[in-house]
This record gives sequence, structure tokens and C-alpha cells, in this order.
Amino acid sequence: MPTEKQVELQQVWIISQKMFELAKNSDWEKLPDLENERKKIMALFFSEAVSDQDSARVEKIIQDVLAINDNIAVLAEKEKMSIALQRQNIKKRQNVQSAYLQNK
Repeated sequence: MPTEKQVELQQVWIISQKMFELAKNSDWEKLPDLENERKKIMALFFSEAVSDQDSARVEKIIQDVLAINDNIAVLAEKEKMSIALQRQNIKKRQNVQSAYLQNK
């Protein structure tokens, strides 16, 4: 049976996976709530020292979570660039419409 610490650690990983899935689906609105939940669990987890026997597993999970965070950051940057391009296109259309109306 897993210990409470192991369950907390697994929750951090599961939440990170959920965050990544949301990011892949461009569902950015739900990420802050999950991030806050994950932070609370991590703070609780690290409020006590990690045992030597658990340190390798903790290190592995942390590396996995950091890799997931990197993937989310890449997706966020792509989304940011996409939004910037959309804004640029909207501005161009507005300028064309404005020029058209002025030359009528």
C-alpha cells in the first residue's frame, strides 16, 4: 500500500499530465487552478524531509514534472505566436477597411 507521501507525489505527476493535456487542447483557462492545486500538494510534500529510500523516486518524478512543464511552455509559446499572428491579421483587415472607407 502506498504511503501518503507516495500518493502526494503521484498526485503531482497526475496533475502535471492533466495540465499538459489541457495545453495540448489549448484549454488554457483551467491551467492556473491545476497549477495552484499542484503547488499546494508540493508544499505539503516538501514540508517534511524526504527519506533516503524515496529520494530516487522523488528525483525521477520531479524530472518528469519539469519535462512536462517544458512541454507546456513550448505549447504556450506556440499559442502566443499564433495569437499574435491573429491579432496582426485583424489589424491589417481593420486598416484595409479603414482605407477603403476613407477612399469612398
